[in-house]
Amino acid sequence: MKKFLTILGFLTISIFSFGQVPTDQTYKMTRQDNFDWLKKVNALDNKSQFESIRQRLLINRKATTIDQNLDSPIFIVDGILITDTVNLKTQNFLINKLTFENTYIVILEQQTEEFIWCKPFTGVIAMRITDNKMRKEFKKIK
Repeated sequence: MKKFLTILGFLTISIFSFGQVPTDQTYKMTRQDNFDWLKKVNALDNKSQFESIRQRLLINRKATTIDQNLDSPIFIVDGILITDTVNLKTQNFLINKLTFENTYIVILEQQTEEFIWCKPFTGVIAMRITDNKMRKEFKKIK
């Protein structure tokens, strides 16, 4: 019984201690929640960054109304802005074809003076497809 409780305690601690991906993957968040999420994601390794972004900005993507007062970071893939109304073919490509090995991610979590925003700043995530074959395929469907 003592061994069982020891193993159970260890597993409980390891599940909560070593989970790197931020738990809140809601697509739209308040401005402050966005900043907190971006800081957490920016501190992760490349694979966890990719999975967090994929989960929140692609898999959980839902169109919302403006009056909900919620936002998400600006999401750009290979120079193309991915909006709430992204077509299904593009969304499926981004979810199913991209991996952390064939992308390069840059996260801008603080507003800079060089950019002028037409909406409240909630961060920018720029993803570049590093694989030429994938990039050409993406440009064809977009």
